[in-house]
Amino acid sequence: MASNILFLFRHGKAEAHDAGRPDFDRQLVEKGVVKTRAVAQKLSGLYKGSNMLISSPAVRALQTAQITADALSYPRENILIREEIYYGNSTNALLTVLRDQSEEFQNIILFGHDPGFSMCARSLIPGFDVGISKSAVIGIRIPVNWQIIKPNLGTLVLLLSPKLMTP
Repeated sequence: MASNILFLFRHGKAEAHDAGRPDFDRQLVEKGVVKTRAVAQKLSGLYKGSNMLISSPAVRALQTAQITADALSYPRENILIREEIYYGNSTNALLTVLRDQSEEFQNIILFGHDPGFSMCARSLIPGFDVGISKSAVIGIRIPVNWQIIKPNLGTLVLLLSPKLMTP
């Protein structure tokens, strides 16, 4: 039986909505970069194996993915961009992205946004009712191949948040 881990990594703190840029183009602020880098470094020490990094095309999510790719020694050019993560931002859209992935990847890290990520986590993990804060990542063990992932199959295996990490 397959045992995969899905990581939902919410983008770091970004420019304010009224910063003069369209939402899609908002960039991480320095605080967001620092916190994201700390969480990515911690994640890199915990999970090895075959990874696939998939990001929303929004600038702040892609920056978060690039920071994580650097921490994992994963080539930035191999980050897969999926528009559904930004434009769909729903459980169904995220599950569709996952179902398209090869069985060869044990770990898939999605980079994106709330409320879609928190809704997806609640859907996959029975009884889970925690929101995903900025620069936080949760790991969900999925006991089936990506192609047949469905709600209520997951088990929480990791919750990394800047607020929970010691300085």
